[in-house]
Parts: sequence; C-alpha cells; structure tokens
Amino acid sequence: NKNLFVQETLDKLRWHKEKKHKVVLVSGSFMEIMTPIADYLNADHVLAITLEVNNGLYTGNIVGLQTIGDGKKEAILQFAAKRKIDFDNCYSYGDHISDMPMLELVGNPTVITGDSKLETIAATRGWQSLQG
Repeated sequence: NKNLFVQETLDKLRWHKEKKHKVVLVSGSFMEIMTPIADYLNADHVLAITLEVNNGLYTGNIVGLQTIGDGKKEAILQFAAKRKIDFDNCYSYGDHISDMPMLELVGNPTVITGDSKLETIAATRGWQSLQG
C-alpha cells in the first residue's frame, strides 16, 4: 500500500531505479520484516539483522552483525568488499543519529527529518534532507 511509505522517499527510490543504481536497504530491523518490503520496493539487496532459529523457533539471538550504528557501517563494508563500490558515488539515507557511521561513509548522505540531532548535523555539513 502506497500510504505505508513517505511519498518523497518513494520518489527518491524511483529516481535511483531510473538511474540504474543498485538499491540496498540497510536496516536495524530483521530480515523477516525487511525482505517483503524490499520485494515490494524492488530493492536489489537487503542488509538487516538475521535472527537465530533453533528447531523452527526464533531464539531471540542475533546471528552475525547487529545492523545498527557501527554495525550498519560494518555490514555495508562487508557487502562492498565483495563488489566494486565507489563510496564517493554512493547515496545513503538515515533517520536517526545512530545512522551517522553509514551517512559519513558515502559521498551523498541524506537525512530523513525527525531526529533533531541528526538534522542539526545535516544542516551544519550541508547534507540534503527529506521530509520524514
């Protein structure tokens, strides 16, 4: 449903797809939540938290990286290590101060409004902002 997403964000995603950019959703949420969203948005890859499953049940433990803060940056670096990625030409979008390591990694950081600390940093650094 289109109403589940912020129109300005959908427009930006559409712009990236038209430019033939690879779209990678990077989230501190779980793969089980992010995969259907990525499918709906036609994203190319998802980097998110993987939950441990034991005998068909979720244990509550995380397998691998926790993709929040520095863990999000590390997941991106591991993903990039297997591909030729020029971070100066990459875009990232963050909506929380914990996204700073990811935003600082790329040449085109954009802040989704809603976190005043992050908005202040974006204004100071001349980063783009989108309405959240």
